[in-house]
Parts: sequence; C-alpha cells; structure tokens
Amino acid sequence: MIRKNIVNVALGILLLVLIISVIRMNNPKNIQKTKPTKKIVTKNTEKSNIWILPASQTLKAGQEFDMEIIMNTQNKDVGAFNLSLNFDPSKIIINTEQGVDIKADTGKGFHKGNDAKEYIIMSNSDNVSKGKFRLAGMGITKTVNGEEKHMVIIHAKTTNKFTSGKTEITLKVNEFSDILGKPIATGESSTATIIIQ
Repeated sequence: MIRKNIVNVALGILLLVLIISVIRMNNPKNIQKTKPTKKIVTKNTEKSNIWILPASQTLKAGQEFDMEIIMNTQNKDVGAFNLSLNFDPSKIIINTEQGVDIKADTGKGFHKGNDAKEYIIMSNSDNVSKGKFRLAGMGITKTVNGEEKHMVIIHAKTTNKFTSGKTEITLKVNEFSDILGKPIATGESSTATIIIQ
C-alpha cells in the first residue's frame, strides 16, 4: 500500500514537471537550434517505429547479452513511452543485477541509451519470472526527435537450461506519445531472435 502511494506521488510529480517543461519548451526564447549528431547506422527490418537491436543474436547457454530499444519519432518530440517485453522465462532472464539503480525496484535490468540521458525511465521487473518486463519513460527537460534514437539498453541472460534452438523476445508498444500526449504509435510490436549454438 505504501509502495503504491509512493509510486502515485512520484507519477504526479513527473506529470507536473512534464507540464511545466512543455510550457517552457514552447516559449520561443527557449527554443535552441540542434547541432547535427553522428548517426549510427542500424537496420530496422520490421519497419516499425520502435524496435529491438540487434534483431538476432547467436549465443551460448548462460551467456549475458544486451538488447537496445531504438525509436523513430516521426519528426515529433517524444514525451512519453511505455513498453512491454515478453519472453520465455525458461530460456531468457532479465539481468536485474545490472541497471540504473539495482537497489531501487524501478531501476533494474536496463540503462539509458545514448539519446535518452535527459529522460526519466523506470522499469517494472516484478514479473520477469513470468516472462514479462515493462519500461516507461518520460522526457522532462530535453526530448528526442529523429530517426534511430537509442533509448534503452536492456541487460539479459540466456538460462543454463537453454542449450539449443531459438526463442523470440517480443517488444510491444503500449504508449508512444509526443510532448502534448498525442500518440505517435501504439499497439506496434517487434521481435528479436535469440539462437543458441
């Protein structure tokens, strides 16, 4: 009960900060021209707006690996996102011993990507034993806009029992909206394949 109240208060504060940020960003005095950045070439084989990179990895049983969530913002500033990863827990484990803050329940299993340093991102690792991992993020002071934005690095591991074959990790987009809360895309999904040799 106390944890739920703390989460509700934190979300209320984040919403208030987001509203203030939107007001400040729309002030012409605060609009800055962006400098061109070095683009890392990636391959989006599914043509979705959010996808997992790499799309396929060949690993060994018990091996740690990372997956990156990449976004195409469709020329809109990303205000918020809510994503779910679904996987077979007998084959894949989210590595909750790594993360932004492994002492906090909301900081396990991931790090921010290069383009998401100004975002508040939280994870819900309560159901990883059931094959579910959720991430939510909100832009507060600076948002991203463009193609192939590197948002989240997820830390995972193959299980020792997963000794041959392949499995899929599915990324589902629950929310992907701009700074005004208008949807950029929802309901999309993307997959990554893990192959054991």
